[in-house]
Amino acid sequence: MFFARSAHARELVLPKCNVDLLFNLGDPVRVEVVARPAAVLMWTRSLVAGLQTGALLSKPQGSIAIFGISLKAATCRAVLPLPLCEITDRVVDGALVSPDLDRVWGWLGEDLRFSRQCRLVLDWLASRLSPPAQADLVHGACRLLDAFPDGRCIDAVLQASAVSPRHLRRLFQHHVGVGPAQYLRLSRFNKALHLMNSPLSLTEIALEALYFDQAHFCRDFKETTGMSPGQYRREAGLAPGHVFYP
Repeated sequence: MFFARSAHARELVLPKCNVDLLFNLGDPVRVEVVARPAAVLMWTRSLVAGLQTGALLSKPQGSIAIFGISLKAATCRAVLPLPLCEITDRVVDGALVSPDLDRVWGWLGEDLRFSRQCRLVLDWLASRLSPPAQADLVHGACRLLDAFPDGRCIDAVLQASAVSPRHLRRLFQHHVGVGPAQYLRLSRFNKALHLMNSPLSLTEIALEALYFDQAHFCRDFKETTGMSPGQYRREAGLAPGHVFYP
């Protein structure tokens, strides 16, 4: 994706079960992990935003030009050379994760044609792909939890994978960044988030996303985002999970 504008708006980004590789081709941006105000980064080149269990707040300092790659957390370990739990709920200078990310930033700045930028990034991703051991097991487990975000699915995953709960939790921490129970909660939230722009009522969204009831959904939404579902519906833009403020 490529995003550019000149307004000095703040952007609240809600959790989406993704790890983002972001390249800043504009002016510096202050990025803050909302749940931990001390976790602040002034972003000028490349940035890795790990799997977030809460919101991120970005505060541009001038013009905005951002090229971003959003990867499902379960597949990101094939690209990044570290356990994903090390960057959960963190924003990290890309050069500290991999020198390659600053090199990609340089390539993107040399040719601003979006089609050319996409080709450069796709070629780089293809050269980096190296699925680690037991990645297929984790991918399959995540697909099951995404399709049926219900607590009973964890038992189904354990039976299908023939591993112990402790080993499955360790695999999820390494490959995804959180344990299976936390991933299930984020997956359910993400499903509900993508229904918030629909005409469905909050009760209908809660049932569709497999919450116990509307109260359970509203409580989880507030704990995750810091705002109520109603407030989000009033303030959110067209892109699910993004709220812009002047």
